[in-house]
Amino acid sequence: MDKRQKVKILSFIMGVTLLLSHGLNLQDSSLAALFSAVVIYFGLYWVLEFNVIGLRLIFVFILPILFDFMFVQQSLGLESSLNRDISSGIFIVVAIIFSILNYVIILTANILNVASIRKIPLLQVAQTSAYFFSVFLLFLVLSFVQGLGYSIFFNLILIFIFSFIVMYQLFWFIVEGRSLLFWVTMVCAMSLALVYEILSFFPISYVLLNISISALVYVFGGLVMHSAKKSLRGTMLIEYFVTLVILLVIIFATSDWGSFGSLLTY
Repeated sequence: MDKRQKVKILSFIMGVTLLLSHGLNLQDSSLAALFSAVVIYFGLYWVLEFNVIGLRLIFVFILPILFDFMFVQQSLGLESSLNRDISSGIFIVVAIIFSILNYVIILTANILNVASIRKIPLLQVAQTSAYFFSVFLLFLVLSFVQGLGYSIFFNLILIFIFSFIVMYQLFWFIVEGRSLLFWVTMVCAMSLALVYEILSFFPISYVLLNISISALVYVFGGLVMHSAKKSLRGTMLIEYFVTLVILLVIIFATSDWGSFGSLLTY
């Protein structure tokens, strides 16, 4: 059986595990998410034909495991707020999407694993895929952290830790010279935590807050990726600047300051 067939089988299995978690009506979404993380770990190890050693044994698995855990946990958490009959139909669609996303992320992990041994043409595609998955993962992580109900202090610690892990694994596959990788990631993670703390004082929805932080990950990741490849252009800087400006405009326009209202009310 070749790798592509294994990838299809594993992605299908991941969709089935999500459906089973829904069908069994598990009360603890974190337990179901942990089960999915275990399945993707051993499944991915099987797809990669157990040819993963050294640091690759850590970094190749971080993104798929964290992504599947957070996706399942958030999906089941959202399901609990919906009518059972309605959620059943929606969950079939969610499971299909989950299988497709797993197919892409497993292929990405496979390419990154092989590329860490020898150069292959698809490396840039896999890096771009990992980049966008990391942005989406941070959005899921923020929703997960907020759902824990901890104080802002503990939220900041968790956001810093998760941000560091997600961005470090991303940069590890992008940057060849890794002497400053730790400190670059540290600065990015601290910046995200700081911005999160500042925006938490704004009267905006959690969804907009999470989108804002994810947008920063998009900017930081893009800057590091293009700088490492020496392909950073002025047009890209303009793109990132415009992204941040639009984000700030939306934040200030939708902030509801009580009796003062928001800019959208005027």
